[in-house]
Amino acid sequence: MGAVLRFQNDSVKSEVMRRPGASGIVTTAGLPEGAIDKAYSVSLEASGGSVGSWSVVEGALPDGLGVTSTGVISGTPTRSGGFTFRVQASGSPNNDTKQLTIVVRPPLVLGGPGGLVVAAEPVALNGKVNTPLAWGVAATGGKAAYTYSSTALPAGLTLNPDGTLTGTPTTVGSSLVTFTANDALGASDTLQVRITVKPLLAFATGTVPPRGIVGSRYRWKVPVTGTSKTRVFRISGKIPAGLKLNKTAGLLSGVPLKKGSYRIKVSVTGDPGTVITKGFTLKIV
Repeated sequence: MGAVLRFQNDSVKSEVMRRPGASGIVTTAGLPEGAIDKAYSVSLEASGGSVGSWSVVEGALPDGLGVTSTGVISGTPTRSGGFTFRVQASGSPNNDTKQLTIVVRPPLVLGGPGGLVVAAEPVALNGKVNTPLAWGVAATGGKAAYTYSSTALPAGLTLNPDGTLTGTPTTVGSSLVTFTANDALGASDTLQVRITVKPLLAFATGTVPPRGIVGSRYRWKVPVTGTSKTRVFRISGKIPAGLKLNKTAGLLSGVPLKKGSYRIKVSVTGDPGTVITKGFTLKIV
């Protein structure tokens, strides 16, 4: 709506309308958007004369904001929405009013895929080494467009401009990653994610074959961990007589027939084509 001039009588009104550059006209064309819990400050402007005071004469400012007599709208918005109101510049030789709107955006929140709200952090994300991984973060609220960044990612993974996380992790391990989203208003939010890249196959550390006794039942399950659903076991080297390996269960069992120290090598094949090999010493007394 255009500026509305208020005068004491029609003769003064006619004189001011004929005179170019009439004073006391609100020139603020529009107001910037705000965000909940983010400090807001903007100055109203007028031209053509002096303004003694500013006020809101119709409607209401967003919750948390106020206007000073010098024309500064400031504060911290506490509720989102579109707020339309009319300001008045009171001065000499006339007053002027103008309708303005402030849009307050909801808080910027960074969530999981599709903007899914996270109940607790860090979020647990598990992947497999040498296996493609697809995940992602997405922001809601605030004002688009959003930009995404993160701290160091596991080797082989990439954070794309749209917040998706893709790639093939190449190293086993666990990383605490902080993802950050920024919006067009300068607001930001973070999300912590614990990315764990698990091996397809691995021998459990610190495990050695139990000692066997000649003539007594012997049983040892090869200590293998990992996410591979396929496991085929093979054994080579000097195998104690009387023992046999179950190739699908990884179980070496039987009744040993002869004392000795036997050096064996165990290989395990998993999916997709993963092979691990480790040497063990098996003692029979």
